[in-house]
Amino acid sequence: MATVADLLTSKIPPHSLEAERALLGGLMVEPAAVVPMLARLVPQDFYKDGHRKIFAAMISCAAAGQGVDVITVSETLRRADEFDEVGGSAAMALLLEDAGTLYGLDSYAGIVRDKATMRDLIRLGTEIIGKAYENGQPPTDLLAKVTRDLEALTGRTAAPQVAAPFSEGAGDLLARAFQPVEVYIEGILTGEGSGFIGGEEKLGKTYYALVEAFSLALGIPLCGRFAVPERRRVLFIEEEDSPRRTRLRLRAIARGAGADPDGPAFQEQLSEYLRTAIWTGFRLDDETWLARLDAELRAFPAAVVYLDVLRKLTVKDLSKQPEAAVIFDALDQARRRHGCLFRVLHHYRKGQGMRMGRGSQELGGSFVLGAWAEQSVFLEPVGRKGGGTSFDVQLKDAAAPTTLRLRFEAEGPAHEPHAIRLHLEDVKPDLAPGEKHADQILQLLSTLPSEPGPHGAGVTVGALSKASNLSAATVLRALRFLAEKGFCTSNDTRSTKARRYNCT
Repeated sequence: MATVADLLTSKIPPHSLEAERALLGGLMVEPAAVVPMLARLVPQDFYKDGHRKIFAAMISCAAAGQGVDVITVSETLRRADEFDEVGGSAAMALLLEDAGTLYGLDSYAGIVRDKATMRDLIRLGTEIIGKAYENGQPPTDLLAKVTRDLEALTGRTAAPQVAAPFSEGAGDLLARAFQPVEVYIEGILTGEGSGFIGGEEKLGKTYYALVEAFSLALGIPLCGRFAVPERRRVLFIEEEDSPRRTRLRLRAIARGAGADPDGPAFQEQLSEYLRTAIWTGFRLDDETWLARLDAELRAFPAAVVYLDVLRKLTVKDLSKQPEAAVIFDALDQARRRHGCLFRVLHHYRKGQGMRMGRGSQELGGSFVLGAWAEQSVFLEPVGRKGGGTSFDVQLKDAAAPTTLRLRFEAEGPAHEPHAIRLHLEDVKPDLAPGEKHADQILQLLSTLPSEPGPHGAGVTVGALSKASNLSAATVLRALRFLAEKGFCTSNDTRSTKARRYNCT
């Protein structure tokens, strides 16, 4: 006996291969139509599989900044081992023969989209009937899914509006009134844009992000240095660290701030402004999870959302511009709907030897990541032998603070600290060559006996080296520094052994 699905799908779905060929061929000979059409259609709108692959190749060419023509599209298909699958040179020639004119491409695109919409409706209707007969899903869930699917379909098939001008006079712009910029953390974060908390692994990005979130939620200075003018609601989505570890860290941070993490009043106060979602399986490339994020932000209107860590939140290849753009477009849409900022934790790319750049230049992924960020923090090791962690802020519309040093102060066992405090401290300027030992050499220069020499008496480098237990080269650097500062003089000779030094 035939199933419901068999009865509903026994006919060939609506399609128009003629319109598809005319459109694809026309796009390869009419460059002016490429960009608008790539924004209007997706590969799945084409009925024939080969046509889908050809259109996807056009998207790749445009994303790479290449022209879209029969040569570039064919080469893109060859690199993907799909050229023969789409029919090779014969298929490409047929597309060019059937190519539509510039003025007809809009109509062909409408036919392709309309046919795709009818196929979507058939698919959706078949799915609804099948699930209703199965009776295995609550009606409310099925209705919710159908509503979302229809809304998405309606958004794609809405009738195009009559084109209208969209600019405004620069004078009108100057006359407009805008609200002052809201400062979330002085010198670190405002309401103007999202960004990254980036850096190498194992530098304390998550600890810092938790401290930042904690400071916003309680309205206390960040790391005892940067003021938080008012409390903000914060959502912290954690997919890297476990609930046990996150709880341990929050307790240590609370104690470091002088709060009792076991106090009911404090717990209630913290929950009002800080919510966590740990190991929930949240994904940025899943429509269901994005819908749940919308629901969460409607229920808890967070000002800042932390995402830890990006590589755990998507399987898309962030090195590819089209795939990375999808992720950050989803974040931007959520920001426009809910007015929240995103602080995304992300790692530096794997590099060899010297560092490749600074800040956003080193983030793993395509240029889209750096272009998206407007306010970011970057952590980097100072040296490779325990020199600490440098802390740099990158702001789009303001001068960033000078590089600071991030220092951790812990109480209790290293693996399970009782209390944690983070400090952001000024970095002492590098000492000039010789400055480190200058005081020691000056003191010896004033106390060691003078020795006669061919150009006058004074203290020799050898005597200073022996008395200080420093190498002759180190002593010479210190003497040069003292001479530049006017604290000592030497007789005029090019021979180091003959030269004598005296205090001024």
